[in-house]
Amino acid sequence: MIVKKFTVTFKKKFVKISSTFLFLLLKLILKNMKKIITTLAVLLGLAAVFYAGMTFKQTLYEDWCMDNGGLIKQGVYDNCVFKKSPTINKKKSEEVMDLTPPPTLHSTWDVNNDGSNDCENEGICDHTVDYSKARFE
Repeated sequence: MIVKKFTVTFKKKFVKISSTFLFLLLKLILKNMKKIITTLAVLLGLAAVFYAGMTFKQTLYEDWCMDNGGLIKQGVYDNCVFKKSPTINKKKSEEVMDLTPPPTLHSTWDVNNDGSNDCENEGICDHTVDYSKARFE
C-alpha cells in the first residue's frame, strides 16, 4: 500500500536506543486515510523506517515549530510505503530522553560566519564542549 501526500508530526520526546540509530516517538496524521497513528521509528539518513512497517521517502517540507504541547518537527512527505521493517532490539522506557534541536552555535565558534564550527577546520574540536556558549569563557 502506498499513501501519497500526508503530514507526519515528530513530537519532541525522542528515544535513543544505540549509538547507531535514533528512535523517536511520533504522531502520524495521515490525512487521506483519516487516521492518526502513534508509533516508534528509527531514523536512517533521510528516510525513517517504522516499527509498524512504514517507510517515508521524498521529504517535501520539514521544519521545527511550536504548538500547544511545545516544540515539534513537522514534515510533509510525498511517499509512504508500508512494508516489513527490520527487527530492532527495543530497550526499556528509562532510556527516553528529550532531544530538542541542537543549540545554536555561538558566534565565537564561527568567526568567518560560514555556518560551520571553526574548530572543525582547525581539527581541534572537543565534542564534550557546549558550543552554544562563548569560546573563551
